[in-house]
Amino acid sequence: MNNLVFTYLRKKRGRPLIRVASVLTVGGITLAVISLLTGLSVFSGFKKEYLKAVLNFNAPLVVMKVGEMEQVSGEKTKLENYLESKNEKGVVTPFLYREGLLVLKGKVKGVVIKGVDLDKIEQVSGTKIRYFSEKKEGLILGEVLARSLGVAASPEKLHLFLPEEGEEKIASRHFLRFPVAGVFESGMYDYDAGFAFLPLAEIQKILKIRDRVTGFEIWPAPGEPASGEPDHPEKVLSWGETMRKDLGYPYSVMTWYDLNKNIFEALRLQKLIFTILLGFLVLVASFNLTGILVMKMLERRQDIAIFRAFGAGPKKLRRLFFAEGFFWGGTGLLLGTILAFGFSRLLAQREWIPLSPEVYFISSVPSAWSWGEALVVFGVGFLFLFGAVWFSLSRLSRLNLVRALTEA
Repeated sequence: MNNLVFTYLRKKRGRPLIRVASVLTVGGITLAVISLLTGLSVFSGFKKEYLKAVLNFNAPLVVMKVGEMEQVSGEKTKLENYLESKNEKGVVTPFLYREGLLVLKGKVKGVVIKGVDLDKIEQVSGTKIRYFSEKKEGLILGEVLARSLGVAASPEKLHLFLPEEGEEKIASRHFLRFPVAGVFESGMYDYDAGFAFLPLAEIQKILKIRDRVTGFEIWPAPGEPASGEPDHPEKVLSWGETMRKDLGYPYSVMTWYDLNKNIFEALRLQKLIFTILLGFLVLVASFNLTGILVMKMLERRQDIAIFRAFGAGPKKLRRLFFAEGFFWGGTGLLLGTILAFGFSRLLAQREWIPLSPEVYFISSVPSAWSWGEALVVFGVGFLFLFGAVWFSLSRLSRLNLVRALTEA
């Protein structure tokens, strides 16, 4: 008897309007899931690209001191001994920050000069440096900064002003002529438009601070990542907190997140709001199933009454409508997930949607698919479907079977 009920009710064709409404409901769930998952992959792509650019230019961990650090070799040895005591393998490199002015052919640009060991930076960082010639002497400009100054691909000389400590007036003797040795590209517009590299020893000599630096960067050792995991950005946060407690005052330990907190906090908040809004869209699309299932039950109420009169149990009937509801809803969830994966892959492989780097820091919409996020959306979607189907089936017990049989 139960098999007969299943076979009859499944094969019984409903009204065309109900079939069209069922297809539209599946389409609504599909579009909602596509929108949510594609949006989440775009936000993940932004975070990935920002993090990649940040770690190309800056080390995962930066150690500074109140004021600037003196006795560079001693401070470096102290940090290296600390890493060794923690069984960590990393590269410690000193750096020096100074603000200055670049002048070339009437164009004036404010710039942050970063004094570094260029040979070490090329080994441990992801910043791409392109030299104009074999002679690697002079300034390395960010690619965007070089274009704005009109420096194409030649070691052209420009004027650099670096104020010395305690000086308030700009004197012409402080403008030094430097050749442009090359350009670098980090992937982040702000860095490429506002920074320039200069050998650390040279900028110390100019400023007459031979044994002083702003701080030290700790990079993962090439080929041998530290177990504290500077090469795993999320784990660096806890590792940085440990270093902060161990080193104490007057040292200051900052992670990649501390240096770029505003960007990543804004991105996290936008992603959260987007997820909530699009999640409600999936919820509404899922609960459209309630109307479809109620219409199907009303259309088949005479058949349901007849089979109930012949002994068909209510649990079997509920199971039938449960299966039908999950079939339509599950089809929408599955199609939405597959199509969202395809769209995300397309966005990741080509620069389909250009962006203004001055505003978004990168040149096109990125995408990074996460199966973990997809599984969460799929699971929450099924919970929505369960709620919608359960609510629909609560109407099944309220059908007036006597009236249905009388109408038959």
